[in-house]
Amino acid sequence: MNTISASVENPSIIMFNNSDKSFKAISSGETFAIVSNGGQSDTIYFSVNGEILSPGNTNLVYPVDQAYVPSSDLKLSWNIVDYASQYSLQIAEDINFENIVYRNSNINDTVTTASDIHDSVRYYWRVKASNSAGSGNWSAVRTFITYPLFNAHFYITVIPQGFYSESTNSQRKKDTLKAFLMNVNSPYNIIDSASSVIDSISHLGLFNFVNATNGTYYLKVKHRNSIETWSKTGGEIFNKYSTMYYDFTTSQSQALGSNLIRIGSAWCIYSGDVNQDEVIDASDMSEVDNDAYNSVSGYVRTDLTGDDFVDAEDMSIVDNNAFNSVSVIRP
Repeated sequence: MNTISASVENPSIIMFNNSDKSFKAISSGETFAIVSNGGQSDTIYFSVNGEILSPGNTNLVYPVDQAYVPSSDLKLSWNIVDYASQYSLQIAEDINFENIVYRNSNINDTVTTASDIHDSVRYYWRVKASNSAGSGNWSAVRTFITYPLFNAHFYITVIPQGFYSESTNSQRKKDTLKAFLMNVNSPYNIIDSASSVIDSISHLGLFNFVNATNGTYYLKVKHRNSIETWSKTGGEIFNKYSTMYYDFTTSQSQALGSNLIRIGSAWCIYSGDVNQDEVIDASDMSEVDNDAYNSVSGYVRTDLTGDDFVDAEDMSIVDNNAFNSVSVIRP
């Protein structure tokens, strides 16, 4: 076997063929051959020992500087760098990269997807190329601000007791209700909140929770003259990129501690906590009785039935619930 040695700088991939010979060079440090089409007798083996240069600097492509981008499935890209075999990416919450939230030093492409990126945060990012000979410099730093891809849509079905008309299976008026996502662990702090108008026919409201992350939460609902009511034991799975539903009206067990009252075929949250002190008692009775005596009308909290008049029907609801010592039930 005939062997020769040569030294070249920056060897590249070369292919050459003609009717007599074939030449192939693949990369530095490997053994190559010139092979005759006629057989092995004319084969010459040789090796190339060349210097490999470090890659140059990287230019970022996307996102552009100061861009607003969705936090979900965030893609970042940069240019191809000569001699690079891999790239390193860093994303930080500060321009000095002292608080790095994402890093990956083994990227083989010029496009990647970053994880652990949150909504409504300004981030800084940079990339550098490397190979077996060394690394280029970090790229110029760019910044971007994230926004949620969309807010979670949570449809809640709920009926305030006094508003409900059993004969028509509807509520006497549409009204605003506030919903809260609550931590499932003590002390059960508020994680997020949203408001919606409950439809008088479907009993449905759409609540858009903006700040909560994926997890399991209790659902708490509050109405201006009803008892605060919590969802059933254990909490509900919340996915901020999904549409979710919860129905308080189908069963008494849908509320923590079965804290619902049945009107016909529907389960309703208790009406009568006029002063929102978490219990229906003599103070609520007094306020309703006074307004009924004075024939108060309009959009007032003592109108428990939603007919815009404070009268004997409202007094009956608050008196019965006070007699039964209705109050908030929490975990």
